[in-house]
Amino acid sequence: MPKISVIIPIYNSQDSLRKVIESFINQTFKDFELLLIDDGSTDNSPNICDEFANIDNRIRVFHQKNQGVAMARQTGINNARGEYSIHADSDDWVENHMLERMYATAKNKNADIVIANYFTNSEKNKEVLHKQNLESDKCIEILYQIVTGKLFGALWNKLIRHSLYKKFNVQFYMGLNYYEDVLVLIQLLQHNNIRIVHLDEAYYHYCINNASISHNISIKTYKSLCLYQEKMNQILPSDSKFSKVKEEFAFAPFEAAFINQLFPKSELHKEFKKLLPLIFKYKKGKRLLGYILIMVGLDKLARKLLRF
Repeated sequence: MPKISVIIPIYNSQDSLRKVIESFINQTFKDFELLLIDDGSTDNSPNICDEFANIDNRIRVFHQKNQGVAMARQTGINNARGEYSIHADSDDWVENHMLERMYATAKNKNADIVIANYFTNSEKNKEVLHKQNLESDKCIEILYQIVTGKLFGALWNKLIRHSLYKKFNVQFYMGLNYYEDVLVLIQLLQHNNIRIVHLDEAYYHYCINNASISHNISIKTYKSLCLYQEKMNQILPSDSKFSKVKEEFAFAPFEAAFINQLFPKSELHKEFKKLLPLIFKYKKGKRLLGYILIMVGLDKLARKLLRF
């Protein structure tokens, strides 16, 4: 059994795929498997995956019909054999000490989850370090930090004890291809007996593509956000300690629709009225000001404040 399973969902990524695969092949830590999930690519990605699998027996390739990133990740989870697992995206790359340092931290501190810092790399080659400051070691508080955006909700900077997926029946959901990783963290962090530690180092390079799903919100993405909210409310217990998590995310679909002007103004303001009882309770500073500007009809300025 390998120490770590690395899962990479792939769809039409021929231009960046070699770089991310090579960044794992060159790891100083050798006891891992690399699962490449080809989600019905129509470019040269499938051939690139097979090419690497033929030269490195740690690489396993899974070709499937296109089902979206969530189901590609699920295929990886179902087939992973590692003690720990971590995800990576096909347009990113990692530094060669990442697995060694994250696994050493997990073992030395008997951690179930290791959260590391990360870099963002823009198309203009600007590199920015993002430190992940855990305000508590309690799962519910870390979950709240993720839902409110204080901690990034991606899976690629988190090494997770793989048995937790089976223990807590954690899964990805068909059709949920936006916030799919956050929903996995919600399924995990609703449990108290998970030991989480922070590795104050950065090795993962998240390459920001202005055309990616994360930066351009469409009607399809909005519907995925609504589905995410629905699933989150179903998954989290009715216990009052989770109420602030649920209510905080109540704003996300509206903000996505408002900022990107997905619907007529009358429809947006109808949805806005539903949030009025929660605004002054959960919004502060610049974001509160953004909502106040909506109240007085200054939508253009409000969008600028809520966007960042």
